[in-house]
Amino acid sequence: MKILKFNRYSFLNDCRLLESEFLQYQFGLEPMGTMGGGGNYAFSQDPSLSYSNYQDSPFTDFYARQSGLVANLDQAAKSAHGQMSIFKNDNSFLEDVGEYKKLKILRIFENNNLKLDVYISFEYYDNEFFGVFKNFNGVSKPKFVSELYHDPNYKFRFDSEYKLRLGNFFYKKLEKWFIPNKGLYKNMKNENRVKDTMGKLYEMQSNQVVEVLGYNMNSDNKPYIILKCKDKTYHIEGNDYYYFKWRFEKV
Repeated sequence: MKILKFNRYSFLNDCRLLESEFLQYQFGLEPMGTMGGGGNYAFSQDPSLSYSNYQDSPFTDFYARQSGLVANLDQAAKSAHGQMSIFKNDNSFLEDVGEYKKLKILRIFENNNLKLDVYISFEYYDNEFFGVFKNFNGVSKPKFVSELYHDPNYKFRFDSEYKLRLGNFFYKKLEKWFIPNKGLYKNMKNENRVKDTMGKLYEMQSNQVVEVLGYNMNSDNKPYIILKCKDKTYHIEGNDYYYFKWRFEKV
């Protein structure tokens, strides 16, 4: 896996990136089930944007399902009536959805609002671009900002509706990926913070093994992880929730 040189790209240079713990607790994780072992260096990578993932299968993912249905009907019509398409598709994003590939999380940074900025990269028509969700876990859904929208080869394709759809598309992919699978995990970070069911804060020791029971949403509609350690139940919430897959290793 090639480590990207961030200073080559003006988009990332314009963003305030400081040293953080983001790359410190990762040991060969394959965050999105990448084929070929592409999970090193804390990169979250999926060559096909989880198209066949159990949570984003063509049977549950709206864009994949609709795009596939339109394509199949169009192909059948072409076979029956020649090669001219019977569909005039005015949804540019639906036409492009299959061209967004190799989604990666490059960095998660805690900003001055104590919320997280999530920096990503992706391929669009085999060209790599960068983007960011500022205040990813803020009160309102974050806006997606990307250098793609300013690329002279593509910028005239992206109207406000397209940008909104693309932002929702990436946001849902990331939101689902942050949810951990159930099972046993080993804590890789000393003094990792957890809370008991009464809200009391505890610090875990490194190499401690816990069992993830699942996740839920609190009264503010924010996610938290439910885990068990030594017959007691704890929660991981707030910013710590989003760092879980870098701080814990699947046993």
